Amino acid sequence: MLDSIIFDFDSTLVDYHYSDTQALNRVVDMLPIKIDNDQFRNKSGEIICQLYDQGLRLGSKVHKERLKITLDFFEIDWCESYLKEYLEVYINETKPYEFVFEFLDSLNGKIKIGLLTNSMDSFEQRARIKKSELSHYFDVVCIASEIGSYKPNREAFEITLRKLNASADNSVFIGDSEEYDIKGSKSAEMIAIKKDNKIVRPTIADYRFSDYRELNEILKILENNLKRNRPTTGST
Repeated sequence: MLDSIIFDFDSTLVDYHYSDTQALNRVVDMLPIKIDNDQFRNKSGEIICQLYDQGLRLGSKVHKERLKITLDFFEIDWCESYLKEYLEVYINETKPYEFVFEFLDSLNGKIKIGLLTNSMDSFEQRARIKKSELSHYFDVVCIASEIGSYKPNREAFEITLRKLNASADNSVFIGDSEEYDIKGSKSAEMIAIKKDNKIVRPTIADYRFSDYRELNEILKILENNLKRNRPTTGST
């Protein structure tokens, strides 16, 4: 029997790119010069990835830093209203993937459920989790900037497991990022399930899916495999 299922948040339970795109489009609409939306979003996407990859821990300043660097690239002066409007849309347009609610309802009361997200800005991320209307499903919510450890560090997964009082080998981690979620959870000796979005790439995950309607069947297969591999009482 599984002890727990732990989820990543962005691009796993909710459509991060939808929220971010809507928020960046709002910023582009405010700019004093005309800039192509796709060009602005692509540059901004590169910058946010660089900030995370560089290991910078900017906390609540991460969105401002990202927008400032993007605007500097396009030689546009900074204005605080850009950040205000970005966050307004980013938080309020938090959109769970189709069939997420149905899947989580099917787990309700049957297994411990956790959330582990790499967000630098815990205030904003908690606001988005609340806006998603998923909060009540989680027994534990771990935000990297609060627990002091970021995925793919093994410690981030272990902290979440301890809070759930769950064992790694009987727990599942579900995430979209091969580097942060799948490799990280496997290093913590968890069972890894990958959420495939638009681009399907090779993975070391134990299972993978693209539609939440697939997950209950995957969990049944997983449970049966665990039962077959578990030693019987008195075995040597």
